[in-house]
Amino acid sequence: MVKNKEATQGEFVGKIIKVIHSPNKHLIGVEGTVIDETRNTFELDNGKKIIKKNSVLIMNNGKQTITLEGKQLVGKPEDRLKKVKHEL
Repeated sequence: MVKNKEATQGEFVGKIIKVIHSPNKHLIGVEGTVIDETRNTFELDNGKKIIKKNSVLIMNNGKQTITLEGKQLVGKPEDRLKKVKHEL
């Protein structure tokens, strides 16, 4: 597994994620496609809402499996995307 800072700054809608750690034990192992993102949550196509702050997620970008710490993802999605655009 790879921890990738660039992955935390991109768009998540349409990506498949899997919960590998959460304070809510019922969410561990939940996998789905992100259909909506708010400042604090991901909503998946299976109806589950994942709170970012205390979760650890994995995402496969086709080349590698990336571990995402939810606390690094907290914030408005548009602000995270603006930050990427300014760095380019």
